[in-house]
Amino acid sequence: MKTENYKGASMTTEPPRHNDEYEKAIINQMLSPTFTARDTMAIAVRILKPEYFYNTAYRDSYRAVLDMLNGTYGVPVPEPDIMTFTQHIQTNADRYDTFRAMRERNPQELAVFVLNLDGMLTGNGRHIVSEIIEMYKARRRYELGVQLQNISGEIGDTEKERQKIYDQLAALEMLDNDRYADFFTPSTLAVTMAALRNQGAGLSTGYTLGKEQRGQILKREFTIPPKQITVIAAATGHGKSTFCYNLALRLIARNKRPDGNPVKVVYLSYEESAHNIDPKIINVLCGLNLAEDNRAAIANDLSNGGTGAFIDNQYKKAQYTAAVKHYYDMAAAGTLTVKYCDLDAAELCALIRNMKKRDAADVVIIDYVQLQEKESSKAHGRNRPDELKEICADLRKLANDNDFGLPVIVASQFNREVQKSNDPRTMDKTNLGESANIEHVANVILGLWNCQETNAERYYKLDKDGNVTNELSADGERLLKYQHTAHIDDPFVYVRLLKSRDGVNGLNTTLNYYGNCGRIDNTTDQTPSERAGLKRDESTEPHNTLTPADRHVQTTDAPPSAERKRGFDNLPF
Repeated sequence: MKTENYKGASMTTEPPRHNDEYEKAIINQMLSPTFTARDTMAIAVRILKPEYFYNTAYRDSYRAVLDMLNGTYGVPVPEPDIMTFTQHIQTNADRYDTFRAMRERNPQELAVFVLNLDGMLTGNGRHIVSEIIEMYKARRRYELGVQLQNISGEIGDTEKERQKIYDQLAALEMLDNDRYADFFTPSTLAVTMAALRNQGAGLSTGYTLGKEQRGQILKREFTIPPKQITVIAAATGHGKSTFCYNLALRLIARNKRPDGNPVKVVYLSYEESAHNIDPKIINVLCGLNLAEDNRAAIANDLSNGGTGAFIDNQYKKAQYTAAVKHYYDMAAAGTLTVKYCDLDAAELCALIRNMKKRDAADVVIIDYVQLQEKESSKAHGRNRPDELKEICADLRKLANDNDFGLPVIVASQFNREVQKSNDPRTMDKTNLGESANIEHVANVILGLWNCQETNAERYYKLDKDGNVTNELSADGERLLKYQHTAHIDDPFVYVRLLKSRDGVNGLNTTLNYYGNCGRIDNTTDQTPSERAGLKRDESTEPHNTLTPADRHVQTTDAPPSAERKRGFDNLPF
C-alpha cells in the first residue's frame, strides 16, 4: 500500500528489501590500497552519514573510518587501510557498540569480521554510494508511512503530525541535491586556469611530424600530453620497445621539473627483466657502433664490470663507459627507473599512485598493455576483452587523477590484420590488438612501422619466370611515396599520428633507425658517428634523400671540436 503526498513523493507501509553487500563494499573500498579508494573516499565522506547504514556493524565501521580520517581518538590517518583499521577498532572497541559486543561475546569474532571485510570485490564508488542512499530512502519512506498510518488524535494535532512527516519526506528527497551537487557547479575562468596550471604542459620529445594540408606542409612536434594516456602501437618486431627506450631518454633530456632537474621517468616492462633492458638503453644512450652485435657485446661487458674492454677505438670506449656511468647515475638519482613488472592492473595503479605521492615519477611507460591482467576480472569469469576494458578504465582514472595523475605511455600491439598485411597503410587506431577499449581511453595514438620488416618483394614486378625485378609495381610506387624513403627496404621507421584529441590527426614522418645502436632519430639529426665526430659508418647508418646534402661529416677518429661536442648533461636526443 502506498500513500502519495501533495508533492508526489511516496511513502509505503510495505517493508523494503535490503542488501547490505553495498555497505560492505563501500567499507572495503575505503580501506583498499588501490587508487580508486581515493575517489570513493572523497564521494563517501562528502555524502554519506552513518545513519544511512542499515547493518549496525558496517555503520560502526563507517564511523570508525571517519574517526580515523578526522583523528577523533588520536593522530589523523589520511589513508586508512585494513591494518590501521584493525588496530583502530581493537584499541577503541569500547567506543563502538557493535565492536564492543563482538569482543565481549568472543575475542576472535572481531578479527573474523575484519577478515571478511578484506578481499570484497569492489565496483564503482559513486554507484555504491547511490545504492546505499536509495536503500536508506526506501527505509525512511517505510518508517514515515507507518508513522502516517498510526496517527490518531484531534484533527488539528493530526494535521500537524502529518505535515511534520511530509516535511521529513521532502527533506529526504533533497538528499539527491547533495549527491549530484558537483555536477551543477558552474565553470569559472578561475577554476579553468587553476586546473590547466595544475595539469601542466605537454612533454617534449623532439620528434617532428608533418603532413601536407591545403598545399602547405604542416609541422608539429610530437609531445606527450599531461595527465593523459599516450599509446605507442606497432606490429610484433617493429620496434615499439626500442622506440620507448628512445622516448624515455628524450623525455629526460628535454624536460625539466620545477626544481630544474630532469623529469623522472619510470619504465615498467611486462616482457623483460630490468637487467635485460639495461644494456639496450645503454646502447641507445651511447649511440655508436661498438661491435657486430652491440646489445650482446654490451650485456656481456656489463656482466664483467662495464669497462668497455671489447672496444678498440679509444674515443668510442670513452663514450661507452661514460654512457654506462650516466645510466646508473640516472638510476641512482631516480631520474630513470627501469623495472620488470608482473603486478595486476589494480596493484599497478596503486604502485604508480604511490610513486607519484613519493615524488618518484613524472611520467610512466608501460610495455606493454596486452600483457596486463586483472585478478578481480578473472574471479568474475570475465573474458579477455572485458578484462582489458577494465584495465584501460583503471589506467584512464589513474592518468586523470586530480592529485596523483601523470602522463601514462602505453606500448600496444596491432592486431593480426596489420601483422599479416605487411603494409603500413593498415595501421589504424581501430586495429589495436585484443580490444577497441585501448583506442577509446587513449588521447594520443602513434603508429610505428619498421620499413625493414616490410617484405619488399611484394612491391616489385616479377619477370616471366617469376623472379623479382628492380622495377617497382603499382603498389610499390604508392608505398614508396607513402613512406617518404629512398628505398622500400631502407632502415627507417615510419610513424603516423593515428589519433590526437587535442591536435591534428594524420601527422607523420620517417625516422632514421640505427638498428645496431638502437637509435631512432629525426632524419635531420646527426648520425651517431657524426655526433661522435667520426666518419659515417655506411654499413649501419642509412643515407636519406631528405638529409641535407651539405651536412658536415668529420672524417677522423679524433673527438669532435669543442663547439660541436655535446656532453651527457645535454644529451643529443
